[in-house]
Amino acid sequence: MECTITATAVIDNLAGPDPNAANDTARAETHVLVKTGLKVNGPANVANDAPATLKATLTDAADRPVKDRPVTLTLGTGTAAQSCQARTDAAGVASCVIASVAQPATATSVAIKASFTGDACYLPSDASGTAKLLYYTGRSHALSVKPILLPQTVVADTGEVSTSARSTTEKTAAAISLALVNAKALKAGVVTGLGSSTGQATADEVSIGLPGLPVIKVAGVRATSTSTCALGTYTASASGTTTLGSLTIGGVSHPVASIAPNTVIRAGVATITLNEQRPVAGTSAGMLVNAVHVSAPAVADVVVSSARSGVHNCP
Repeated sequence: MECTITATAVIDNLAGPDPNAANDTARAETHVLVKTGLKVNGPANVANDAPATLKATLTDAADRPVKDRPVTLTLGTGTAAQSCQARTDAAGVASCVIASVAQPATATSVAIKASFTGDACYLPSDASGTAKLLYYTGRSHALSVKPILLPQTVVADTGEVSTSARSTTEKTAAAISLALVNAKALKAGVVTGLGSSTGQATADEVSIGLPGLPVIKVAGVRATSTSTCALGTYTASASGTTTLGSLTIGGVSHPVASIAPNTVIRAGVATITLNEQRPVAGTSAGMLVNAVHVSAPAVADVVVSSARSGVHNCP
């Protein structure tokens, strides 16, 4: 075959130069298999439930591309391994697609392996790499109350969510009556997958009565936080919104038709922040949204409808 190296040893039985091969008394030929090397070229990022293009380059001992050879590419290990095969092109590159990535929900990175089994011309070789796996985080709760010197009470709380898979977490509470707060129809949720994490929290009616301060009443409260990773380009963004049906402070109605982020209202020593928005550290993109945040120093801290979302490994 053309890729085989042939070494010929010739013993001539005549003295001096002799171009006539018929006078040769011995000839030996050795067929040598060529060493190869593989390098994983990507991808750097993958996401569950989305396609992924795996690539590797096959070269010979002189670092020249080896074309038209089958290479197997594998994403993940064990029972989660997903494989595809492609033949190398003129540049020695093999590329194939995993139609829908399905890696463990707890994973944040995934192994990539490339393998060439060898043939009559070339020795086998393999290579490995790692891709970052897109994962999602979030937490939502409908109400939290922290009186000074007393433990915090959190109602309708999803708890921390962290997963690389599609998921839905929901918590509800019909009503709650505390020393400082009364509330009805509380609900919180976090939904992840297909490139986004969305946190949402709602409360139908909430009455906050803090000592020495006017009574605060809100209705139709909703906080939404959405963090997105655009699959394919792997660019991240986050946004948040708050809607209120009504707001009264000491019996006085306040406009709620359009609430800008981080709108502040003063009521005595209390600070009432509407549509409080903060980025989330440690994410590719993330947002915390508190629909209503009442902070009264030396009295209590109350948050009505809190939603947080985040995407990671994007890129």
